[in-house]
Amino acid sequence: MKSLGIVHDMNHKGELLLQASSAQRPGTWVFDRRKKKIGHVLRTIGPVKSPYVLVKVTGIPDAEKIQLMNSELFSSKELESRDRKRGSKHGKKKRKR
Repeated sequence: MKSLGIVHDMNHKGELLLQASSAQRPGTWVFDRRKKKIGHVLRTIGPVKSPYVLVKVTGIPDAEKIQLMNSELFSSKELESRDRKRGSKHGKKKRKR
């Protein structure tokens, strides 16, 4: 587990704003201290030296979201690398003309 950052704020949609240690790719899974999946990264905003990350929280009631304030969240290194090209090796063959 890699430290993602500390939760600073929550908007009206229930999304969390974290001051991150580094920029993150959208879709990266986010976990709490207990390794429970919290949600995923929506976008990274702000300057490169001190970025902020917006996290969409899924499956957690608002009461628990408030308890996440000022706590540290984490991301998984394995799930963070989504650079690979998606799709199958055996795609459609091109027609010869």
